[in-house]
Amino acid sequence: MDLAEMPKASCGGRHGWKRSSIAAPPPLGIRKVVELENHPTPEQLAAQFANIQNIEDPVRRLAKYIAVVGRKVGHTRPLEMAEAEDAFTTIFSGNADPMQIAALIRLIHYRGETAPELAGMARAVRRFYSVNGGIDVPSLDWPAYLSPNSTQLPWFMFSALLVARAGYPVVLHGNCGTGELYGKLEQAAEAINLPVVASHSLAQGALRAHGICFMPLAGFAPQIYALLALYPLFESRSSMNSLVHLINPMGLKASFLGVTQPAYRELHRDASALLDMQSVSVVSTSRDVAELVPHRSHTIYRLLYGRESNLVLPTLSKESSDKHSSLSSFEFWYGVWSGAAVDKRAENTIIASAAMAMMTAVAAENESYGHFVERAAELWRNRHARVAI
Repeated sequence: MDLAEMPKASCGGRHGWKRSSIAAPPPLGIRKVVELENHPTPEQLAAQFANIQNIEDPVRRLAKYIAVVGRKVGHTRPLEMAEAEDAFTTIFSGNADPMQIAALIRLIHYRGETAPELAGMARAVRRFYSVNGGIDVPSLDWPAYLSPNSTQLPWFMFSALLVARAGYPVVLHGNCGTGELYGKLEQAAEAINLPVVASHSLAQGALRAHGICFMPLAGFAPQIYALLALYPLFESRSSMNSLVHLINPMGLKASFLGVTQPAYRELHRDASALLDMQSVSVVSTSRDVAELVPHRSHTIYRLLYGRESNLVLPTLSKESSDKHSSLSSFEFWYGVWSGAAVDKRAENTIIASAAMAMMTAVAAENESYGHFVERAAELWRNRHARVAI
């Protein structure tokens, strides 16, 4: 396939990534509050004070959790897993005051999430936004949460296609924020005939028919999407950025995670162990998606049936990128898949990422990495042997 056959709607703008997201940004579900300029009446104040000890009130319970993590120095502690689950269940159900939401997610992130806190948050989010997909074969959960400011290309989508063609179902889920490129992943998926689905039931159908799908966050978890969209109010990340990796919307047993800080590798592995995940591989990259960049070394933190191990990969390749100046970013990305453009660094990224993803899906031992690289390279060479999944 050459560039003339590329989807025409994909080539607008200087970068070529021009598509709206599958769903409009939803409003954040919050508890109704009295506007600051409208002071409560004496009767309202009396009612509030009368109920302040009512532990059944979710707002009061959430206030207690904020106090646990937010008192003065020396008088705080992290939340226990059950406490974090209860606190974030209140938030995800739309019963929290907006000030409480901001206070809790900023306080936890400022101090640094613990594995029990993150696992408790994940248990809460899975109550609302995860189902048992009924997939009994080795399969893979692959989160992809890109910064709206990132100019890096989604090579991992090609890797995911190779993994699905190898017989391991793949669920990609994520978003690109709320900026100019917020529909970037949907556009990429559609260009390579990767099903884009907005619900769990549609995802189940796509997995049965095609073995792969992409689930935009706004479609299946609007409350989480709205919480991530609070970034401009803080100009910094929050606990939501750590949590989204652990949503696992189809309840799969293996996850391939990419985190932005090396310290988060152990954090997410430990949280995954508390969530009883069977196989997890965590790699540190410059963005929130798992992708092995060939021109740098990697230490991958793995969890295999409760056992921790680290896979150390040396620099895989010194190949430089060779982007064609005449092509937009989207055209170049698509051209590498179609064969109209050649970039050895990109190809090595795709192959290495697919190899690690397949290893994770089947919970293979570290020593088998070379075998899976050969398998991924073969799948890449033969990628045009079939038209679509």
